[in-house]
Amino acid sequence: MGDTLWVDLDGTLILQDSSLECIKKYVKLNGLRETLFLIKECKFRKFQIKDTISNRIDLSSISWRKDSNLEQYLQKRFDEGDQINLITAAPKKIAHFFAQQHLFTKVYFSTASNTMKGIRKIQIIQTNSRTNNFYFGNSFADIIIWKHLGVANISKQNKKMRIALFLIARDTKVKLF
Repeated sequence: MGDTLWVDLDGTLILQDSSLECIKKYVKLNGLRETLFLIKECKFRKFQIKDTISNRIDLSSISWRKDSNLEQYLQKRFDEGDQINLITAAPKKIAHFFAQQHLFTKVYFSTASNTMKGIRKIQIIQTNSRTNNFYFGNSFADIIIWKHLGVANISKQNKKMRIALFLIARDTKVKLF
C-alpha cells in the first residue's frame, strides 16, 4: 500500500496514561512522601516529573493494558507494506519501551523543550511522510491532527470522540477500527 500510519500511545495503543501508571508505580515502591519530594525536586515541571520517574522504575513491572484490535490492525497493515510510526507526548524511555514491542519504523517522543502534541505532531507528520497519512489517536487534542489530515482513525468503542468529531470537524472522514 505504501501508506504511513502514525500511532499515539496513551489511550490509543495502551488503554492507560503511561505517565500516571509510572507515578503510581513509583508511589507504590517509594511511598507518597518520597514521590512528593521528587515532584518538588523537579520544580513541578510536568515533563521533568514524567521523565525522571519513568527513568527510575522498571517499565516491564507495570501491567499494561493494550488495544488488541489496534495491534492486530497494525500488524495487518505492516504485513501489507505500510510504514508504522509511534508519535507520543510520552518521554523517551516510555516511547522506546513500547516501540521495542511493536513494528514501529520510527519513534517520535517529547523532550524537555519539545512537547509532541497538536501542531508539533502535524509538523512531524508533514516532514516525515510518504504518501497517505493516517493518524490513530484517542484524545480531544488529536482533533486538530485529524482535521488537518482530513480523516480520523478511532476505535469503534470511542463514542464520545465520534460525537465530538461530528460536532467539531464535520468535514473529517471517520474510519473505525
